[in-house]
Amino acid sequence: AKRLVKVSVVTPSFNQAPFLEATIRSVLGQDLPDLEYIVMDGGSSDGSREIIEGHGARLSYWESAADAGQADAVYRGFERATGDVLGWVNSDDVLLPGALSRVARFFDENPEEDWVVGGCLMVDAKGVPLRTRLGSPVFYKGYNVSFPQLLYWGPGFAQPASFWRRRAFFECGGFDRSLQFC
Repeated sequence: AKRLVKVSVVTPSFNQAPFLEATIRSVLGQDLPDLEYIVMDGGSSDGSREIIEGHGARLSYWESAADAGQADAVYRGFERATGDVLGWVNSDDVLLPGALSRVARFFDENPEEDWVVGGCLMVDAKGVPLRTRLGSPVFYKGYNVSFPQLLYWGPGFAQPASFWRRRAFFECGGFDRSLQFC
């Protein structure tokens, strides 16, 4: 089936060199031909810029300059993005193989939906899955939820597994850019 949506991913980063390479590789390694990937670095001094430059030819856009925090970096990345679907992956998160093709397929097959949240496997700083006391991997499963349920439950979902239509994000005013963390 012909893909209808273009997915744009933004990675905000600041002094995250130990994790940044894995994050960038996980996004660029997706099997999605129409992927736009933007990296917004806050002017890191830990070698992050050199890591980003090493992937520069495959990035849609990147910058390394002081910003007003994570929310500002993500929002400015979204303003630059041209995709139909937006999401952000922090510089210490990774996407599992095939994640973005499933996101694109969901939006292609569900034109009435504006937002999707998938599952999320929690890992430690070395990428090893966290385990419960019983030994099972810690995994947040995506599920259907109405807007009233979301308001009642609060943010009980995995941000790196959340994607939404660009139109819906800007129609509702996005989020508060003055926040340092959102």
